[in-house]
Amino acid sequence: MNRRIITNMLWIMSLLLLASVAYGQQGGVLFYAGFDGTRDAQAVGDGAATPRDGGASLTADGFGFRGCALRTGDGEGYLEYAAEGNIRSEEGTIEFWMYADDWEHNDGFLHHFVDVRGEGGVSFHMTPDGVQVFGVRGTAASAPTHWEQTGPALAQRAYGSGRRQGEWTHYILTWKPGEPLGLYIGNATGDYCHNASNPSGAKAPLPGKLTAIYIGDFSGGPNRNAHTLIDEFYVYDRALTYEEACWTHVHRSDRAPGEDVPVDFAQPTIRAVPDPEQNVLGIEVDTGKRITEFGGVARLEPAAGTQPAQVHPLGERYGRAEIPYTELPEGTYRIVAELTDAAGNPLGSPETELNVPPPPTWLGNKLGISDTPPPPWPPLKASETDVEVWGRRYGLGDFGLPAKIITQGKPLLAGPITLTVRSGGKVVDWTGNTGEIVEKNANEVQRTGTARSSLGAMQWSCQAEFDGMIRYDFELQPAEGATVDLMELRVPLRQQYAPLYYMAQHARGELPAGEGTIWKASWQRYWWIGDENLGLCAFMETDEAWPRPNPQGVRIERGNGEVTVVYTFVATDTPLEKPWKLTWGLQATPVKPRPANWRLARGNAPGANIEVYWPGEAQMEYFTFPSPRDPEAFKKFVDDYHQRGLKHTPYSGLSFTSPVSPEFVWFQKYWDNPLSGLRQLHGWGQYLAVRMVPSWIDFAVWNNHQIVKNYGTDGIYVDFSGVGFTTFAPEYGMGYVRNGEERPAWPLFATRELYKRIYTMLKTVNPDNLIIGHVSGAVHVPVLSFVDIWLDGEGNWRGQLKDNYLDVIGLDELRAEWMCHQYGSIPWFLPQWSGAVLEDKDVAERFKDHPSSPDGAVRQVSVEKSHHLFGLGLLHDFGFWPICGTNGEASEQYYGVLDEFGIGDARFFGYWDNAWLIGGQTDAIKASAYRKPDGGGLVVIYNVTREPQQATLIINWERLKGPGELEVVDAYTKEPVEIDGNNITIEVPPLNYRLLWVH
Repeated sequence: MNRRIITNMLWIMSLLLLASVAYGQQGGVLFYAGFDGTRDAQAVGDGAATPRDGGASLTADGFGFRGCALRTGDGEGYLEYAAEGNIRSEEGTIEFWMYADDWEHNDGFLHHFVDVRGEGGVSFHMTPDGVQVFGVRGTAASAPTHWEQTGPALAQRAYGSGRRQGEWTHYILTWKPGEPLGLYIGNATGDYCHNASNPSGAKAPLPGKLTAIYIGDFSGGPNRNAHTLIDEFYVYDRALTYEEACWTHVHRSDRAPGEDVPVDFAQPTIRAVPDPEQNVLGIEVDTGKRITEFGGVARLEPAAGTQPAQVHPLGERYGRAEIPYTELPEGTYRIVAELTDAAGNPLGSPETELNVPPPPTWLGNKLGISDTPPPPWPPLKASETDVEVWGRRYGLGDFGLPAKIITQGKPLLAGPITLTVRSGGKVVDWTGNTGEIVEKNANEVQRTGTARSSLGAMQWSCQAEFDGMIRYDFELQPAEGATVDLMELRVPLRQQYAPLYYMAQHARGELPAGEGTIWKASWQRYWWIGDENLGLCAFMETDEAWPRPNPQGVRIERGNGEVTVVYTFVATDTPLEKPWKLTWGLQATPVKPRPANWRLARGNAPGANIEVYWPGEAQMEYFTFPSPRDPEAFKKFVDDYHQRGLKHTPYSGLSFTSPVSPEFVWFQKYWDNPLSGLRQLHGWGQYLAVRMVPSWIDFAVWNNHQIVKNYGTDGIYVDFSGVGFTTFAPEYGMGYVRNGEERPAWPLFATRELYKRIYTMLKTVNPDNLIIGHVSGAVHVPVLSFVDIWLDGEGNWRGQLKDNYLDVIGLDELRAEWMCHQYGSIPWFLPQWSGAVLEDKDVAERFKDHPSSPDGAVRQVSVEKSHHLFGLGLLHDFGFWPICGTNGEASEQYYGVLDEFGIGDARFFGYWDNAWLIGGQTDAIKASAYRKPDGGGLVVIYNVTREPQQATLIINWERLKGPGELEVVDAYTKEPVEIDGNNITIEVPPLNYRLLWVH
């Protein structure tokens, strides 16, 4: 061979060897793009960048996170790289930094930052309303038909918190089939990453062959004009642990470009996880090293009669030891572990402190359990065929299912609710489907039975409670060889009582138009259908009743004057190879009467009579539940509120708690709910979500009882009210296993039990005590039946709030969710002007040099903008918690008029059905009215457009005015308003209202 050729080959091989050695220092980093002078990447595979849509530029040196950065977006394009060798479908991590140059996180446009395509894929994007979604797609041919459906086509979404324009944000996305997705978020100043993972639902599926990696800010649509910087883009060959993710964040500035997380980056640690039911201390070990073979012993000091226990590896890095105990007296202990590698070399001696709390005397307490219903409910009445509760009567038929539902005197059903089973094309006949009453008292009535047919034996029960909730449990033990071709539950409603619906956040408002099937999904955990005065809700916790996936498992049909909800559990010939189970609940609304003068309940406003007490580190031991550091000072504080005529309602979390409280540490094995994604484990304000197991319910009721009993508080303010996340605890009836896969539950029944006990306990101490529940995005009537004030708002809408709430919430949505007349509660709206994007003309004050708010953020909106929202409240008869940027002057004006008028006992007439009182309303102009019992009224005339409107209305003044001569004035200025008989023509400003006082 030619020597020159040989020399050149050796030279090329040496370069390749040097390159492989250099790249080998990067460990498990498959792909790294620092964008410092080039768009190409260091990569195991092809690192060449291919520009798309005009190509992406590099910013000037020094403007990137480190050095240069990739500038991408509209007019800039984005980049494509090869996927082969650069990313693994089996598992991996994507890490990068992002800077929103000229757009806000909820600007109303899609922002797609990462899209790995092929057979399935990996993607990360930001939705138009600002939700950051990390998804992994499998190779299934069909996509999910419903947002809650999970499976091989799409992993459950992981949500992240919002970020701001002009700030660098750090993202780490991890996936490993069979495990939850990981989403970690940090900024350029913090020392840790926020764990934004939301692993509820299915675990990550396995994509097939991946072909291309797209990086940038794309898919925004033709009307978007947004530009973004991307920098320090990594792809790893494995799913980083949270601790490794935090390492990358802490070392964001001093790690070598493309450097992997060091093997020995972390020191070994241990954590105690007691099991008080089994009298065992579980010791979880983290070696901090990516090794699988290690050992050691763990011991308790003082020993308290225990013996050291062996540490057993549990895969890479992690291990566990179990120390049995007979009795551990209250006090502080040390747990020490001596760890060694496979060769016996020391790995470290981590230790931790364990505070053993006093014996849990609160466990099994009966607080909130009463022989009679709490006020305002009367005792339940029941016969063989009827159940009667406040405002409603259920006539029961087969299986205890309602044949009639009368609520507020109106017949809600168009026919009986039926459970139909068909086999071999013939409807199955059952015997024993009438059952008998086995329990009956003032709180509940329970009917059970065993229905039999050729298919087998169906055990069923129907339990109705004093607030009108009815729970059904069915379990069919199939006969050998049993098959069915239809199992269907139908709920027919009269169409005149079914114009509105609520299912979940963003799924509410007017029911879709049309005949036939107007809505469908694979399954649905909750729905409410009704009008502005009444309705019916139904709910279930899992999809267990569907033996096979069915994209039309739940449907809403319209026809022949009916709106029917259909649950189709089986639609084709299906063998019943195991018991079929269904747990289902329903409840007619409204659930309770609202108190007299309910509109006068007022917090943080002129004339306030309620104060929500937000916790502070100086006052409370823990953020998540009332825990006064100085009991005497706190009692004096509450007394001072009472002397000023204010109810004191301290902050209390019922669905989350402090991870450092002794009770949680001792019961964490049972309480901790890792599926929620609701976790903040740094600083004083730590919290994490809990599972609604009996011991947690006992503690939560007992703890809140201590506060009202010992300090005289007037109830509680509950954040995250309702059921916002799933739980897997099949030993407590929450979730199930299907084909080896854990299927979590939405724990509606257990959460309801907690709220019912808390409510009953509070009303037993003092009937005037209150629960104020922040219910945004989780309006579940069976739970919120036991909440006095529903505080809704704070961003549960689509898109960025700017100067007009009607851009993000329609009038029909306000009626379906926020108004609450049809639910039986006091409605408060929580404004979010502090998060709005507003021009200077709409802002009275912006933040400057504030420790927790960026310069330029809205501190207080203008008087006019506050009235824009106040007018919508008047139009729909809901109140406010006027904080978060609401203008103080506007609040004084608004509440001043309401108090002068005496709004408390007025009767309301909404624009949707008051044409007999106020004629001439249009799509642009809506008008509602209030009338005092002895005469006199307010008329709110609202302009829903962005242009001034001249409203011409026909108003029956005689139905509104008081005794004496008619007089109509502007409620704010008191200037007379000209009328012509029953006619009025009046100028109404854009996105605002006129308020007339009729004397």
